Formats: sequence, structure tokens, C-alpha cells
Amino acid sequence: MNKILDNYKRINEDVYFQNLIAQSYSRSILRDVNEPLENYPKYDEELDTKLIAIFQMYLNTALRVDFDETDFELINIRTDSFKLAADILKNMYHYGIEKPEKDYYILIASMAYYLSGDYSKSFAVMKNFNEKNAITNLVSHFLKKEYTILYEEVLFNFSAQIPKSESEMEMDSHIYLKILSIAMNNFLRYLTTGNDAFIYEAIENTSDLIELTELDNDVLAWYIFKLLNFLFKCFHRVSLWKIIPPLIQRKEVVDKYILNNLFNSPSIVELFPFQIEALVKSMNPSGAVLALPTSSGKTKIAEINILKTLVEDPNAIILYLAPFKSLAYEIEDTLKKNLSNLDINISNMYGDGTESLFDDFLRGQSNVLIVTPEKAKMILRNDNDIKERLKLIILDEGHLIGGDLRFTRNELFYEELKYYVMKVNGKFLVLSAILPNSSEVAEWFTRDSQNKYVLNRTKNDKRFGVLLYTKNNVSIKWKGKSNPFNHNFVDNIKLTDKVILPNSKRTSVILSALKFSNSGKVLIYLARKDMIKGYIKDYSRILDHLEDHCWEEKYWNEYLFNLKTFYGEDSIFEKVALKGIIVHHASLPNDLRIATEKILRYSNPKIIIATSTLAQGVNIGVSTVIIGHYRVTKDLISNGEFNNIIGRAGRSFVDVEGKVLFAIDANQSTKKNKWEIGIFESFINGIIERVESGIYYVLRYIYRLSIKNKVSFETLLEIISNNESLEDNSYLHLLDDTLLAILNEEDFDVNNLDEFIDNSFAILLAANKAEDFNEEKLKRMLIARANYIKTTYQDATKKEMYLQAGIALTFIKLLEENLSSIEEILQQEYYLDELISRILDIANSDLNIYRNDNYDISKEHIYEWISGEQINESTYTNFKWNKLYYELPLIVNTLSKILLFNQKEECSEKLLNFNECLKYGLPNIAAVKIYLLGLNSREVATKIAEKYYSEILQIDDRFGLKLLLMTKSKDILEEFNETEFFLIVQSWFEKEFSERSLNTPEIRLRIRNVSSEINEFRLMEIDNKYFLITLDLNTKIQLNLNTGTLEGKEYIINNIKYSFIREADDVFVLKTYND
Repeated sequence: MNKILDNYKRINEDVYFQNLIAQSYSRSILRDVNEPLENYPKYDEELDTKLIAIFQMYLNTALRVDFDETDFELINIRTDSFKLAADILKNMYHYGIEKPEKDYYILIASMAYYLSGDYSKSFAVMKNFNEKNAITNLVSHFLKKEYTILYEEVLFNFSAQIPKSESEMEMDSHIYLKILSIAMNNFLRYLTTGNDAFIYEAIENTSDLIELTELDNDVLAWYIFKLLNFLFKCFHRVSLWKIIPPLIQRKEVVDKYILNNLFNSPSIVELFPFQIEALVKSMNPSGAVLALPTSSGKTKIAEINILKTLVEDPNAIILYLAPFKSLAYEIEDTLKKNLSNLDINISNMYGDGTESLFDDFLRGQSNVLIVTPEKAKMILRNDNDIKERLKLIILDEGHLIGGDLRFTRNELFYEELKYYVMKVNGKFLVLSAILPNSSEVAEWFTRDSQNKYVLNRTKNDKRFGVLLYTKNNVSIKWKGKSNPFNHNFVDNIKLTDKVILPNSKRTSVILSALKFSNSGKVLIYLARKDMIKGYIKDYSRILDHLEDHCWEEKYWNEYLFNLKTFYGEDSIFEKVALKGIIVHHASLPNDLRIATEKILRYSNPKIIIATSTLAQGVNIGVSTVIIGHYRVTKDLISNGEFNNIIGRAGRSFVDVEGKVLFAIDANQSTKKNKWEIGIFESFINGIIERVESGIYYVLRYIYRLSIKNKVSFETLLEIISNNESLEDNSYLHLLDDTLLAILNEEDFDVNNLDEFIDNSFAILLAANKAEDFNEEKLKRMLIARANYIKTTYQDATKKEMYLQAGIALTFIKLLEENLSSIEEILQQEYYLDELISRILDIANSDLNIYRNDNYDISKEHIYEWISGEQINESTYTNFKWNKLYYELPLIVNTLSKILLFNQKEECSEKLLNFNECLKYGLPNIAAVKIYLLGLNSREVATKIAEKYYSEILQIDDRFGLKLLLMTKSKDILEEFNETEFFLIVQSWFEKEFSERSLNTPEIRLRIRNVSSEINEFRLMEIDNKYFLITLDLNTKIQLNLNTGTLEGKEYIINNIKYSFIREADDVFVLKTYND
């Protein structure tokens, strides 16, 4: 042990060694961006030779630590040595350098990264591996998770005969290959069965190879087999087969779930070590808070928790709270991949914070509801059955608490949700990428500050640099070892004799993004939406210098259609999109936003120009982030926001590291340049802002206002309990709705609120702050407000209506004042025009507490929107879409509830119908139903609804409506043929028919004269021939598909996925692992 420690310390503390490693890092940066050799600094003349020697020191140090070592310090040394050895090889061989030994060292680097726990880098470095020989090819397919190809090559190697004329060295290679093929086959059998015996055999096979290579003195092969031996042992510890069965006690469900993960694309067969630790923590029955970086597998942990919850209680309801709709769509896609065929129904409720006519239509029999917090609140207030079945709440983006009015309302809802969850012994699982005060958040949600897991790796594996624009030149000064520098980074573009690009900071950013896009996606981040158009205009000036981009047709067609729908033909947005450049910001209309997020998530954009909404709502990885602008107004973006943005840099399993650049106009004064670089440094090194309680700050503000006005604290409590105010808008109304809900649960006994208040986030933070406004004052203010709610609403005849509305009570009272005029309008034969005018008067009123700005929406906006036809982009320039998606539906929905409570059912239904049309921009309810099936085109939904209006209205469930459309598919496709909508409609039908064809009928084969010991055959395609092959590869039977021995060649989709299982003496039935 002492020798290992001494060796490790000696290498790490050797200044000469570390300088050589710094040189390798510097050189790798210049290679990565194709810097001309003449611009390289002078490196050590024998740098590569010396680096290989240091690499071997690190690798040998790692391999000297026994795999089963229990000493924590030695385990850390082994892990770090593997990583440092791999880093050296990555710096030497990953970035475009071609040398004879490259592929061997790339293979070693990949294995070393895996053993350091970094599976992502292990996979990413393999993209530069070129096939060399049969042995390294087998290992490469294993590392790249190409299991089908691996199986085929193993099968081929089993069949191959060793030529007698070969040399002793060639004979040794054949023996190695044969044993390695056996090891890989055992590994594959473990993957598909979870039987530990197979992985133990694979480990034993590699041990045999190690002994043989030692006898043959084959050092290169010894390293491969030694690492592979370690790797099999490591894999066994982290595989899903090892981790999940002890946590979920239902074998048939767990087996199917694990195989789903294996056979989905990409295959997921193991968890990162930190994921395992976080998963174990998440299983705490009291709940947990997990703070893990972007793209670190938080959703997978949530998915396993969902599975466990529903195995233990099939009647349970799980709420997955996503603060943004775009995130909700993504979560829905992810969860359905592995859970849908386990009889777990998942529904994205498309929430807008109002009750919908279609909630039951969308929910169906779902166990898992993916909703925004606002939608969840509405569901719980109106459905006691869901409230009583709540067992798990997954809160994504858990740092979005307090801070603004929306997140403060959400904080209050979480307090209410905690109350319900505790009553039914449920729990919270809080997920976030940036959560500095995770202990306080854990104490709030789980009542124990230790119920947390935090991994601080946001800035790890990021390469930071400053992009400097000077006159017509761009240079990059990189941070880190040896501070490498790129001169003349971009090529000039001459537009005219007088205009040569780059000629501004902005054009330097767009040209740099183009160059970086050659090696992966680039995100240009702008803090303000109004800056995007300038970047798009600059790109449009150089279209002739850009190549057309090759888009994936499916997503491109939907995106292009929606782009034309909103911006018209030949817009600059379409022109730059044809070159691979996509724009994302908060003001995109719903259809275009959905199509934009699909093409960003599932296709291959070159450059994305976006604001913070992309970082918050869409989980997309890029290779490079360029910070083009970092001020929202006069204020800088927050450190948390910066970390969220740069967290996108470095795509998991694609990039070995992410690049982050901060653009500066270096033509400014030296003082200004230093100041801006200082801002960049403060972003990198700054402390992320704590999650704070909006409730705490609202009440502290009122308290300080009382001191300013010389009002005693006792008088202040009287003011609060009497619903008086120290000023026009003190935000006290934020508390009322939640307090009413909890008091109603406690029979309006204010004394019963102690526990609820004492465990609130606001009280928790107040107790931790050394301020005059402490937890005692805060609690008394809350109790005072609760007394007002009790006095005012305990015996109110409309109490239930107030609760179900789920919005501020003062706003409901405002709407009640307008009720008679609304009812009068709705009783007219033609009421729509007057109704819209009245609703807009309320929405644009200064008394509307949900109004976020002074932007007034017009009647023309409404009519054009609900027509279901193409909207005019000029009408909606700088339009506040939140007005249509949130504010107006909130008003209309609440008015409908008030009317229903007053037994005005017909008027209430008219408002509900109008509300649905308003939310989705459609002319009638039939069109809304079609839209909600996933045909996300207002025009398509409108046209289909026109043709099948009466039939659509008669169907109340989602499945039945899909069946109707599928029976009409031929007519619908013919109608849209030769229109711009055809590809969208065709894509929807292809998806639906594909999903419905998954339940294939059973196919049986009669196979005679088969040993009774054989119970399973794999179905394989080899050189366009089809075979049944036993798991041990010893028996192979060719099938003749043309003679009908096996009907349905279409069943052979994924070679390793299908098997024939013995059903009777000589009868075998076709099964898939996803059945």
C-alpha cells in the first residue's frame, strides 16, 4: 500500500511531469480547432515519448490496486490514476492526429475512462477508433454498446477454423480470439438473462487470457485483457441486473424493465457510480433531494422510483411536476420508452393552470401524470380521488422556487402538496442541476437535511475561453494549463470592397460558431430576445458562403411547415434554417415552439441561437456554448442561470469535453476588457445563488413597510387579520388560497396550523437568518392571515367554489363583480364578440393581479388566433403569448366555475368551450380533440374537424378517437395529398400504425430432433440468411423463409432481440424481450 501511495504522490508532485501534461493539454486544444502548426508554441521535442511513459506510470499505479480493495484512499487513487492515464491518451490521440499506434491507445483510453466511472467519455473517445484486428474490434463493439454486431462477430469467430500453416504468433492470436469470443458471449448472455454465472465465466475467461499473455510476454495484449478483466468486474457491480432487483421485489417486472433498457436505443445497461449512490438515497421512504448536473441521469432515477412505487402500490398516482411544457413533453417521451409496456400508463396533461373539458380525455387510466405545478393544483383541488392516491411527487427543476410571482405561487402549492402527501404517507423526490442550499430544501421536503445527494461537477470537463474580436480578426484565449491561444481563428468574408467580416463582436460570434459547428452543435446564448433578430440578419448576409444543411426529413418537414405558417414564405428564419441555424425563445407560438423543440432534441442542428428559456425547458446538449450577451437589462444574468446554460456544453456520450466561450469586443479600452474578463471569471468561480422563499420575502417586505410607516407589530397583525393593507399591492393575497385549502382540511381550526407553518420553507429560512424579522414574527403574521381567512370563508356558501378555482380569492371576488354582465352576454344568440370585449376589459384592467406587464391584447388577436388558420406574423410581433396560454384562460375558466356554482350550467359550458378554443387557437371543440391527439397543427386539426365534426363529438376517449382517424386514414391522407400539410398528417399516421403493430401475433415453429436440454434459440440474420442459434452458440439451424418455415421476415428487426422459447416437446414460440 505504501508503495502505491508513494508512486502516485511522486507522479502528481513532479513539476516536470506535470508541465509535460500541461503541454499535452495545450496542444490538444490547438489540434481540436485546427490551429496552423506555425502558430503552435514550442513544445518539448520528445513530448509524445515522455507522455507515454507518464501514462504507463499512472496506468500501472491503477492496476496495482486490487479490484476488491476496500481501503477508501486506495480506491480513490485507482480511480484518479485511471482517469489521468486516459486524459493523457485523449490529449495525444483524440484530436485528429493519425499515428500507427492511435487506435490501440484510443481503446486503452476508453477502457481506463470506464474504470474511472466516466462511461460518457469512454463511449465518446471511441468515435475516433478505426477497426484494426479481430481482437480489438470485439472490444470496441463492446465499449460502443454495439451488441448486435458484437454477437455476429462472436458467432463468426466460433465458426472460424484455425489455419494449420500459421506462425506461432498468429496461432496465439487465434487462441486469444477464441477465448475472447467465449468471454464476450458470456457477457451477452449475462446482459439478456441477469444470470451472475455468465459474468463470472466472462471474468474467468479474461483471467485465462491474462495468464496466456504473460506466458507469451505479449505486453500490448496483456494490457487489453487486464483492463477488460477489471471492466467486467466493474460492470457487474454497476449493471442494472445488480442494482435494481434488490430495490424492487417483483422479478418479472424488473426483468422486463431491464430488457427494455437494453433493447431501446441507445442501450442503457448500467448506472454511473454517482447515479447508484443517488438512487439509493432516493429510495428513502421520507423522500430525497438530488442535485446532479445536467445530463447526469436524473430522469432515470425518477423512472426507477416510479416503477418501485407502482410495483408496491398499483393503485398509486404519481405526479411528475415539470415547470415548463417543453420539459413535460421530453419527460413523457423518455418515460414511455421503458415504462409503457409494463402496464404503466403515462399522460402529459398539457397544463395551463385551468380545469379542462379534456382532463379525463387526456388522463385516461394513467398512473403517472406529467403536469406543470399550476395544472397539478387544479387537478388536486377538483379530484379528491387523485389526492388520496398520491404516493410520489417528482419535482423537476427543484431550484425554481420563490424569485418571482409564479415561483412564489408554486412554493405555496408545494406547501399544500406536502400536507396532502404526508397524510397518505407519500414522498417527494426533488431534482435539480443547481441547488446550493440542498440541505435546507431537503429539510423542507423530507424533514431531514441529510436526505440529499449532491454532485458538484457542473464545471468539470468544460474548456473555458475568451473570444476576442479586434478589427477584422478573432482570437481565442483559453483558460487552463499553459493558457493556449488561437490566432486569426476565423476566415474573413468579403461582402463588398468596404465590408469585410468580422466587423463587429456579433459577426465575430456568428463566424466563430460556424467554425465550431464543424465538430458539433453550437449554442449562441443571448440574454435578451430582442437581440436574436440581429444575429439572424447577419447570418442571412452570408448565406452564399454557407452549405445547405442535411436535416432529418421527419422533423424538418414539421418545423418548416410551422415556420412558414407563422413567418410566411421565404422568411429570413427559413433561409438560415436551411443552413442548419435554429432560433428558440419564450415568445414562439405554441405549434412553432413544439416543432422547434422537436428538431432541437431529435435532429441535428448546427447552430442554435437562444435565450435562457432553452436552458430551462429543453434538455439538449451542445458541443460549444458562446455567451454573446449576458445582461437581461442593466443586471447580469445570475450565476445559477450561467451554470444552467454552460451545463449544456459537452454532449453526454458524444463529446469528451464541452467548450464555453465568452465573447468580448477587444476594441474597447484595456480597462473595459479587463472588466469584462473579470465578469466571466466571476461567472465561472462565483457561488450559485441560494434557493429562497418568496413567501418569506413577501412577509418581510410587509414587516419592513410597517416599520417605515411607524406601525407597531401588534397593529400590523390587526391590519393583516382585517384584510387591510399598508399599500395598494402588498401581495398578501398570494397566501389566501393555500391557507383556505389547509384550513378547510383542518375544519378551520387555526390552532392546527402550527405543524404546517413550522415546517414551511419560509419558517425554515427565517430560522437560519440572523435578522430582526425572525421565524416567530413570520409565524404570527401567517396565523393572523389565517384568522382572516377563517372569519371570512369558514361559513361562506361558495367555499367549495373558491377552493376549486385555485386562484387568489381577491381575484375571484373581482370576477364575481363582473358575473351578471358576463351572464347577460352569454344569453344572447350571437355573444362571442361582446364576450371577448368583456374578457379583455378584465384582463387589461389594473385590478388583474395575474397581469405580468402592461401589454394589452386586442380583439383582433383573439379572432385571428381562434380561427384555426395561419396567423399573421406582423400582427404577433413581440406578442406576449402568455396572455393566451395562461392569463385569459385563467379568467374564463374561473368565470365558468362561478357560473356553474350558481347553477348556470349552459352559460358555464359555453365559457368552457370558448376556453378550450382560446388555449389552442381553434374554432371548435372537435378541432381541439384532434389537436390533443398529437396532430400539432391548428390548420390540420381544423380541417379534419370540419369533415368529421359530428362523429368526433360523439367520442369521449382518446383511444376511440384514434381508432376513428385510423379507419378514415385513407380518406384523410387523400384530402391532404399535394398540400403543405401532407407530411405532418402522414407522419402522425405512420407513428400511430407503428405503435399499434407492436402487439404481433405469436408465431410457432416445430423443430424436431432437438436436445431436451435446449430451451431457447436466438433468431439471427447472417449474410441475408436466417438461423436459429442456441445461447452457447453450439447449435445452429438455418431457416428457409421462402418456403414458409417462418412467415413474416418483418419480425427480424433487431438481431439480438428475438428468441424462440420451447413451449412443448418440439414446439418453439417466437418471443420478444419487450413482450
